[in-house]
Amino acid sequence: SRPEPVPEAPAPSIPAPRPAPLPDRPGLVEPSEAPFLLPVWAASTWPSLPALRQAARALEASLAALRVAEARISRRLGDGLRRIRDGHIDPIRLGELSYRTFALNWLGISPTHASDLAGLSASLEKWPSLSAAFDAGHVSRSQAQVVRHVLEPETEAGWVALASRTPVRQL
Repeated sequence: SRPEPVPEAPAPSIPAPRPAPLPDRPGLVEPSEAPFLLPVWAASTWPSLPALRQAARALEASLAALRVAEARISRRLGDGLRRIRDGHIDPIRLGELSYRTFALNWLGISPTHASDLAGLSASLEKWPSLSAAFDAGHVSRSQAQVVRHVLEPETEAGWVALASRTPVRQL
């Protein structure tokens, strides 16, 4: 005979999250329709144009630093995965059968992403202009992935310059 199903316990009542209090700055108001959004400025206290420009420059500097940090992380991951892929490090010693399973189980990235990072690492070693632009954050990982397949010694500088100013879809 089958055991009787156990009745489910009622779901606990979870209160709706409350938005964080706004800082003590005059002119900040909370959007009523979407309290999860950042506060907006009241029209009467809108910052001056020079202040907005300064904030935009600071944001751009932060984004540039993040691009450089992302490039460093991608390069380090790619270098390590390439060492495993190329047999310099035995994945069995790491408790895995291949660099792809290592990437999936230990790094939480897909085997395809691991393969892309390892390939990009090899390309960055081969193409110095691409490597410099990538490390400086001028060329994203996606842009580098696209152009690395078409690089030739005579055209490397041109492709890197094009990649640094062209969105990935257009490349």
